[in-house]
Amino acid sequence: MSEETKKKPRKHLFFIRLIAGVVLLFFGILHFIRPDNFQDILLATKVPFVEFNLYFVPIVEVVVGVFFVIGFLTRLSAIAGAVTMIVATVSTVQLMKMTPDNLPDGLTRVPYSPPIFVPIIIGLMAIYLIFRGAGAWGLDRAKR
Repeated sequence: MSEETKKKPRKHLFFIRLIAGVVLLFFGILHFIRPDNFQDILLATKVPFVEFNLYFVPIVEVVVGVFFVIGFLTRLSAIAGAVTMIVATVSTVQLMKMTPDNLPDGLTRVPYSPPIFVPIIIGLMAIYLIFRGAGAWGLDRAKR
């Protein structure tokens, strides 16, 4: 592999960062605006520390989303994003199995969650970014 090919900026990573970042931003902001559904998700899936996670998770989603979009601390953000999406995937699977008959106490309906492919794809994008970094158009590259 030539030196020129080795140093070629990876521009495709910008689009991966942009897609994952916008989705994380969307859901993070949505969880701030409509915390009732997110709280129902946390209660239904028996996530510990519901009150803490009700605020912590949307903050993580928004920060990771912004950092992905601008390409700042991409690898570190991708670790947080991947962990968040693993939990989201497990929670979505639990919600998919839930019926109105087996709801936890206090819930009257199965909470809405996005289709299962959303957290899986965003999680895979985050894992890819852990190994590949920000790419050509990101603040991480500008720091070099």
